[in-house]
Amino acid sequence: MANNDYENSVLKWRQEVDNNLRRENGWLALAGLFWLRKGTNIIGSDPESDIRLPKRALGRLGTFEFDGNNVTLNVEANLAVEVNGVAATSALLDADQEDVPSFITFHDVRMVVVRRSKGVGIRIWDNSREERQMFPPRQWYPVKEEFRLPATYSRYETPKIVKMPDILGAILDEPMQGYVTFQLGGRKNQLMVEELPDRRLFIQFMDLTNGSPTYPSGLALRFARVKGYRPDKLPTDVDTIDTVRAIYAGARR
Repeated sequence: MANNDYENSVLKWRQEVDNNLRRENGWLALAGLFWLRKGTNIIGSDPESDIRLPKRALGRLGTFEFDGNNVTLNVEANLAVEVNGVAATSALLDADQEDVPSFITFHDVRMVVVRRSKGVGIRIWDNSREERQMFPPRQWYPVKEEFRLPATYSRYETPKIVKMPDILGAILDEPMQGYVTFQLGGRKNQLMVEELPDRRLFIQFMDLTNGSPTYPSGLALRFARVKGYRPDKLPTDVDTIDTVRAIYAGARR
């Protein structure tokens, strides 16, 4: 049985996850992913369009011109279309992996160029989708504090290259900067870790729930940002949350 503080923190996180799922331009607003072919790609709700918009949209909004690398938007309809908040009828677009992606918006629809191992495509969000409100909430397992585990993070001297599947199933070479070690069920376990640019730790792993063909990249955990590294300290020198609680309790006396 988890203590109240821990259980409440997990329940709060679960609610935040559900809110994030339903937010504007979130996962439940996704309406399509269309891969571009070289040349002219027609945008519209017409069934013959290359980039299919929601049925309520114009039959033909315009085109994406793709030269094999760059994507250019050309708006043909008399409709207020914005790229990053600025009205535009034509724009050279930056993909979602750039520092400032070019988000195209009109009414409740948003589009962006995506670059993936499979090619270059257009991702569409429709914020009027009823799924944002009607999608049933997740079913969770009971909170068990025995699965709240202390772990030690160790860095490799040189990052190791590991072959990992992306969300489309392509196998990519990914650098792993270190690994976490923890005890569970009397066994010592180890998982490799990628350090993200914002200094969070990112762990990808697979288990028996990984059989779904709709998401071949498996499960992932992102940990809080690492403020700094102390090579002069041993893992046994690390403070735990219990130490912090003791300091806090002492300060209140």
